[in-house]
Amino acid sequence: MEQSAEEMRADFCGSLARLRQMALGAAPRRRADLERIVRDARRGRDIRPLLLAGGWLGDDGPDTPRGDPSGRNAGSGYMPPAVSGPRPPVPGDYVCPDGSCTRVERRRPGQGPPECLLLERVLTFVAGG
Repeated sequence: MEQSAEEMRADFCGSLARLRQMALGAAPRRRADLERIVRDARRGRDIRPLLLAGGWLGDDGPDTPRGDPSGRNAGSGYMPPAVSGPRPPVPGDYVCPDGSCTRVERRRPGQGPPECLLLERVLTFVAGG
């Protein structure tokens, strides 16, 4: 099944750090193409044709959770307080900060909140789930 524009944008966002790292050893034109895709994504353009034509996301792409059928992408932007001591973590997911894609991430123990490198913002925390 073909990915929607939002799903492909979510995959790209989740892979951007790895793609930038891989592009460091590539030709300057390849690095410039990647940054052009980032600019187009920030402007809200459909980046599917560029991603597919350039082979940026393929079968070896990340295993990124798809979608948020609950519609929680319109989260309030609430970030839970830092956990200190033996308190249980606040359950929830991190979603696209502006709701323009379907990216959903869980925070990993010992790491900071996941970031959207396209928008240069931390993903929005939505409690629950």
